[in-house]
Parts: sequence; C-alpha cells; structure tokens
Amino acid sequence: GVVLILVLIAFFATIILRLFPLYMEQFKVSTTMEAIKEEAESTKMSAKAIQKRILKRFQIDDVDGVDKSDIQIEKTARGFEIKIDYEARTPLMGNVDAVVRFDKSVEVRSP
Repeated sequence: GVVLILVLIAFFATIILRLFPLYMEQFKVSTTMEAIKEEAESTKMSAKAIQKRILKRFQIDDVDGVDKSDIQIEKTARGFEIKIDYEARTPLMGNVDAVVRFDKSVEVRSP
C-alpha cells in the first residue's frame, strides 16, 4: 500500500514539475500583453510596431514557446485586439508528451 502511494505521489510530482515551466511562460506572455495594453503609446502604434515590441519583450523574458506567427493583431473600432494562441509540448515519460494549449487576447483601446 505504501509503495503504491509513493508511486502515485512520484507520478503527480513529475507531471507538476514538467508542466510548471509551461505555465510560467504563459504567465510571462500574459504579463507582457497586459503591459502593452496599459501603455498609452500603444494606441498610436501600428500593428507591426506592436508585434515588434511584444517579440522584443519575449526575447528579454526568455519566452521561447511563442512564435511570430502565433501573434495576431487586428484593428478594431476602438483600437487593436492582440491575440496569442499557441501550443506548448513537454515530454513526460518515455514517448509520452503533454501538450498544453494557451489562448490569450487583450484589447488595446484608444482613450
């Protein structure tokens, strides 16, 4: 009985340790998007300039899971909508991988 409990604890601890970096990276993505949303000059920038600023912040924050093609910026009536939709994959055990899908969007509005 004790061995079974230890095996289960080790299994779930392995899953948590493998998924934690993916969720930390998603936290950095969310933080960057919220920072862009709060910046006053973002409403005056072009979509290309916003994308460059996001990618530069990702480089500084060491976000490797998000590619340039994962970032969509659309012009709206009130400003821009920034959407980042990507999948992150990490090996769990042997040939078993965990795939986590993230989808975050924010609206940058003109004052």
